[in-house]
Amino acid sequence: MATTNYEEVLTNILVGDPEFALATAVDDVPNVRIISGCYDPKRPGIIFFLTDNDSPKTVEFEKNSRVAIATVPQGPMVFARCNDAIVKKAEISVEDLWDALKEQVYGFEQMYAAKGERMQLYAIELGTVSVQAGMQDKGVVTF
Repeated sequence: MATTNYEEVLTNILVGDPEFALATAVDDVPNVRIISGCYDPKRPGIIFFLTDNDSPKTVEFEKNSRVAIATVPQGPMVFARCNDAIVKKAEISVEDLWDALKEQVYGFEQMYAAKGERMQLYAIELGTVSVQAGMQDKGVVTF
């Protein structure tokens, strides 16, 4: 019986579907939203996304940087989730990720051309990720 390489499955999920459900909580009030992000396998365990500097979620990040994230299923029971991630301003620039953002985030160039100066790049640092690779096939990847 073949063994599943969950790191490879996770990379394929994160690169292949840049839509994520990002959950925050401030003062015991949970909030979830869909974000478009990108994953660069050269920077394992980190999902990057752009948001407006004045977005309400940036205020939430300042109050509580602990977040949960889940991917949108790509097929029958193929998804990943992490409930011990940390979000913070990215330590790299948009230019460092330009090609990945352009490839993975729908409408990235148009959005950045219109709002670039008002945008901030954030990094979600994953902890322990539960990877569902099929109906009876699940594993864990830890960063």
